Amino acid sequence: MRIIVYIGLPKTATTFYQKYLFPFLDKSEVMYNPPALMKKIGGFIYKEKMPNNKEISLFYDEINKISKNNVVKTLLIVNEHLGHREWSPDPKRGAELTKLLFPNAEIILCLRYQSDWLLSLYRHYMDVGGYGNIKRFLNYEINTFIPNKSRFYFNPHQNAIVSIDIFQANWPNYIDYFSSKYKREDINILFFEDFIRDKNLYTKKICNIIGVKNQIPQLDFDQPSNKGRSALTCKIIELKCSLFDCLGIIPRSISAWNLVIKNNKNKGSKFHILFLIIKYAPFQFFMTYFDKILYLDWDILLKSNLRKKLDYIYK
Repeated sequence: MRIIVYIGLPKTATTFYQKYLFPFLDKSEVMYNPPALMKKIGGFIYKEKMPNNKEISLFYDEINKISKNNVVKTLLIVNEHLGHREWSPDPKRGAELTKLLFPNAEIILCLRYQSDWLLSLYRHYMDVGGYGNIKRFLNYEINTFIPNKSRFYFNPHQNAIVSIDIFQANWPNYIDYFSSKYKREDINILFFEDFIRDKNLYTKKICNIIGVKNQIPQLDFDQPSNKGRSALTCKIIELKCSLFDCLGIIPRSISAWNLVIKNNKNKGSKFHILFLIIKYAPFQFFMTYFDKILYLDWDILLKSNLRKKLDYIYK
């Protein structure tokens, strides 16, 4: 059985393909993200230590069981966190873990120009409970980007505090880690910018790598998928968090809201749903709909010439 591991990065259209392409590939050709296997992989990713011999042996047993019944199929594993930990790229551990789990796999890496990738990551951060402005997110202090200072924690008001080390967004280094574990011909490198230029051609390229021979599902590229918040709502969320901090107000929990949605799916009248929204919905829920009504955007990185300074580093 052929195995392909699609690693991402986040914010490179991975979620779009996970929603609208991969689950609909011909199941006689492709087996996509078997749940039992993905549960084990998720457990390995979030553990501090690498899997021990017993865990690896049980994992191989699971793969062998799948392979025995699907010899002619391609096993497609998609998990962008195999190269990304919390909010920062982690190719060293990612390459080691991927090689340990899938020693003979082919790899797909999806990259994006760093300045744009960081901005997209910030927009996503502000959508999932983020707090603070773009400078704090990028560890920009006293006219410089601070290295080796990435952090992720929750403040007393339950706002997620994230600052990333922009120097970890080193794509040659990222590729080198995986190249040190796999043959170069087994590593496929894609760029998000090619997706933007020609989405159909990019999709065909992915399907060719996977080995899809039958018809490719027709995709609607206008479907919403994991779109980050607009510059306006990022600013509104930032101001709201500062106000709540001053007043000592704890914001509504996004995870608690997700649980409410799960427990009340397909239950109750419209009035009941409205009651739940008023009582439990976090601020980000309302910002999502605000963006649907008015998506007012600008380049947040123009502030303090951040884009120019990032471009100087990455170009």
